[in-house]
Amino acid sequence: MAWRGCSSATLEETGLARLMLPAAAGGSEGTVADAAVVLVPLVETDLLAGRLLHAAGIAVPDGPLTVATGDVGSRLVRVPWARAARGVAVLAGDRVALLDPAAYTVTDGANVAEEPRDAVDVIGDALAVAPAPEGAAQELRLRGALAASVRHAGERVQFGRPIGRFQAVQQQLAPIAYQVHGAIGFTREHDLRLLTTRLWAWRDEDGSDAEWNAQLGATVLAVGAEELRPLVAGHP
Repeated sequence: MAWRGCSSATLEETGLARLMLPAAAGGSEGTVADAAVVLVPLVETDLLAGRLLHAAGIAVPDGPLTVATGDVGSRLVRVPWARAARGVAVLAGDRVALLDPAAYTVTDGANVAEEPRDAVDVIGDALAVAPAPEGAAQELRLRGALAASVRHAGERVQFGRPIGRFQAVQQQLAPIAYQVHGAIGFTREHDLRLLTTRLWAWRDEDGSDAEWNAQLGATVLAVGAEELRPLVAGHP
């Protein structure tokens, strides 16, 4: 969301700011695989806020966006990068609202990983309000979890490649990483702390292990034994 090393205008011109949105919303109709490669700083705009607004029939504005859930007449908490956004897409029960910076104030905050998670106090009217599409809350939650996965898989590199390409190596490294580093791995001076706190923060923000275990189990039971392999593989 920091739009590092590139201006917002450049990102808009190249289509990266709306990579996965459909063409009707000014997007590039990219895939999840495309997002995993280039979308790490932009997930709040494209994967979450932009998608929610488009699904509700609200025009997606230019520039970086963020997303929140709650009552648009009160304080919205733990909003990612609100201080840098040009708008906030809010899922408020059965409605979706788009707020511009003139309609709210921001109080800087952070999660346990020290990433920006700000408080937004709504002081004005929304630019647009529309009925929330069916299943909006569930889809936003799923996309939030996907966003966290995209960030981690794209940022953590081993042997010159993202760990998502080395599943066996990933499994081996995850149990022994802290044993290798010892207590220093938890200190502020070591980068390993950043990986740990980010995982803790994203887990708290987008559902606990128990919640996702229950949902995955229910999904597997619903498709049945014959469809389990295509479900896991992502294709027949």
